[in-house]
This record gives sequence, structure tokens and C-alpha cells, in this order.
Amino acid sequence: MNKKIYRSTDDRLLAGVIGGLAEYWSIDSTKLRIIFAILLVVSLSTLTLLYLLLWFIIPQKPSTTDFVEEDVVDETNDREEEN
Repeated sequence: MNKKIYRSTDDRLLAGVIGGLAEYWSIDSTKLRIIFAILLVVSLSTLTLLYLLLWFIIPQKPSTTDFVEEDVVDETNDREEEN
């Protein structure tokens, strides 16, 4: 199984990082947000830098409409090549 990590487009409050991590690890995002908030206070905002870094590193989850549009374009190109 090839599991990839993405920022969540559905379960997001700011950038979808925590929601994406929760989906990847199959845990409740609310629990992960609470843990993150506690660690944020304890770490004296060092965790903020990690969150911002993950925001730029982790790609956003592609929507299902992106896949449909790509399939339509591919089929159109295939038809043009056949003719």
C-alpha cells in the first residue's frame, strides 16, 4: 500500500496540515489539534515554525474534479492522435 500525505481540503482550520496528518495516521483531528495546542504552549512557539514548514512542504490533497478533468483532456488528446 502506497500511502501519501496531503494537506486536508475537507478537515481544515488554517492550512489543513493537522487534518492531513490526522487522515494519514487515522486518528481524530480534534484530538491531534488539542495535542498540538498543548505542545505549542509547552514548546514556546517552536511548534509554530514546524507547522509553517509543513504547510509549505506537504502538498494539498488533489480534488476528485482534478482527476476527472485530467481524464477528459487525456481522452481528447488520444482521439486527436488517432485521427
